Amino acid sequence: MSHIYDVFTTARFLSVWVIYYVSEAVAGRSLSYDTNPFYNLHIEYSDAAGVKGAEKIFTVHINDNKAPTSDNLSRLPITKLSLVAKDFSATDTVFTATGSDVENDNVIYSMLSCTPNATCPFIMSPNGTIVTNADLHSYPNNSFQLSVVATDKYNKNPTPYTVIVEIAGQYIETTR
Repeated sequence: MSHIYDVFTTARFLSVWVIYYVSEAVAGRSLSYDTNPFYNLHIEYSDAAGVKGAEKIFTVHINDNKAPTSDNLSRLPITKLSLVAKDFSATDTVFTATGSDVENDNVIYSMLSCTPNATCPFIMSPNGTIVTNADLHSYPNNSFQLSVVATDKYNKNPTPYTVIVEIAGQYIETTR
């Protein structure tokens, strides 16, 4: 493997080193965990008079971005919610998914599907809150299967979580 050397300029701000590319040959090339999980930075300092200091070598390890994890959703066993219809009117919160991201990226939740879709009384907001969009008291279906995901800006296609929602205590109006 051939090593690529380039000239960098640095600026020091409150104990944080910011490295800027100088050469157009390297500028815009992204760091790739898949092709090279680490890079060695050879840095040589010089003062205003041009006197050079000793070269320092810093190894920068590139970590693959991890998908967000969920605190209260599970794949096995499947997450199951049991609701009592009388406790939920339109716009009531049914469940709030919570989780985290190792790299502190913003976690965004979405519902990919709801079965049966034609009568789904649930919507999910990007913050993980699942709310009803109908009054569950007289809702015709009593069981729903939701497919939900937690994503960040780098992990767009994670494995979905299945959430089973069962509704008890509904009353259905009948006409004679």
